Amino acid sequence: MITMFDPDDPRRARPMAEIKAEQAQRDYDFCVNIMQREMSDYVRGYRTCRISACRRARRCASLSRACIATMPRIPLSSFEQSCAIEEVHQEILRRRRERRTTSS
Repeated sequence: MITMFDPDDPRRARPMAEIKAEQAQRDYDFCVNIMQREMSDYVRGYRTCRISACRRARRCASLSRACIATMPRIPLSSFEQSCAIEEVHQEILRRRRERRTTSS
């Protein structure tokens, strides 16, 4: 019988590179989400958003980021967007390192 915490379970034996690649993809998606919400808030996309939670909060409050789809213009070029995403990603990594060093 294989239990959830069985170290010999072949499903748990994944290469570390695969695990790190999945984490990097999740981090990237999270950074894009943050950057898009910030852009929506900057151009006040909540004013025209169809989601009432965004209008009430006066900021992007949805998981679908519908405010982005209704924005009349994107305030950043693609290069500036990638720089913003990288900046958010570096902040996430810095905080993760700080948590590791304080918990040790």
